[in-house]
Amino acid sequence: MASMALLAAFGIVIPLRHAAQANPALLTSYRGILLALLAVYGYMLTELGHYGIYQPPKYTRRSEKFSA
Repeated sequence: MASMALLAAFGIVIPLRHAAQANPALLTSYRGILLALLAVYGYMLTELGHYGIYQPPKYTRRSEKFSA
């Protein structure tokens, strides 16, 4: 998740922001792509929450609890 966020920030958002500063016609595209990336990333986080990824496992042995 972190690598996807870094790739989106440094590979898409920051270069497009610099291009939008140089050419104001790209400002709408910059805002649209930024919102789309936030929506996709937020969707992935909510899907992970829906499937219980953020919760500890229900059934673990005693040795598994201490070997984190």
